[in-house]
Amino acid sequence: MKYVLIFLFPVIMSSCISIQKAPKIDTYKLLVAKKFQRKLPKRYAFVFHDPKGANDFYYFIESRFKSNFDNFQWNVTVTIKGRIHNFTIYEVEKSTKTVNLIPIFADLVRHAKDKEALFRDQYSTRSGSWYFAITVTENDYTDCLKSNDAHRQEVLEFLDFLRLSYVHGVSQF
Repeated sequence: MKYVLIFLFPVIMSSCISIQKAPKIDTYKLLVAKKFQRKLPKRYAFVFHDPKGANDFYYFIESRFKSNFDNFQWNVTVTIKGRIHNFTIYEVEKSTKTVNLIPIFADLVRHAKDKEALFRDQYSTRSGSWYFAITVTENDYTDCLKSNDAHRQEVLEFLDFLRLSYVHGVSQF
């Protein structure tokens, strides 16, 4: 029993408990935007991780589609194979939250000795990841990313090319 406690004590003391974890998206995910974040609409969205800095994607969209960044309203009109599509771009932050056990236990020991807590600000950590969710509609407001849309595959190919162009600098479609 003594050896088990000796083994478990360092494991418990050095661990962090994950409360919330940001999703890991290697390429992209196609899902209902509202399931990704409650504030988004009930439309399908093309979601990918933003590995770059703030506003880099908007500057990329501005240069790619010759839109004016000052008047950029999160909406971009794009023609794909002769059909006009409206892209709505949402920037979403998802956080990873953990509880650190070492500071909690250290402050509990200090509290038992009638001393003030030293590590109160370090009980939990939070780190954010940024994602872009892009919804696509046609002029009649039909959701172009639904599984039954006739032009879904063309739109997905274009969005994936757009993502690759932004992330890796690919320039041909």
